[in-house]
Amino acid sequence: MLSRKKIQEIANQIILVDNLSNNELVEFCEFANQKYRNGNPIISDENYDFIIIPELKKRFPYHPFLKKIEAEIEGFSEEKIKLPEKMLSTDKAYSWEEINKWLEELLSFQKKLIIL
Repeated sequence: MLSRKKIQEIANQIILVDNLSNNELVEFCEFANQKYRNGNPIISDENYDFIIIPELKKRFPYHPFLKKIEAEIEGFSEEKIKLPEKMLSTDKAYSWEEINKWLEELLSFQKKLIIL
């Protein structure tokens, strides 16, 4: 289990993600996500999206954490508009490869709906 001190050192980039064990990386992702969802983020969105999550994807491309879809908490952000239907996530795709992968998943999902 990560100590409070180690979590702060990871969040402040004193300890780099490359130096974390696989278990520590997963635990930090889960902890940082929970803190963010509680309205108390411990790292910036940019560091989470461009450093932490890519490292998890590199080590565990199919880790359940990466596929988890969480409902937004009511009032989570005033900028968001409640939609009548859930939107499929783009999984924060930042490259053409990731966008193409998302499009393939979307088409697969659409085919399943047509079959139903």
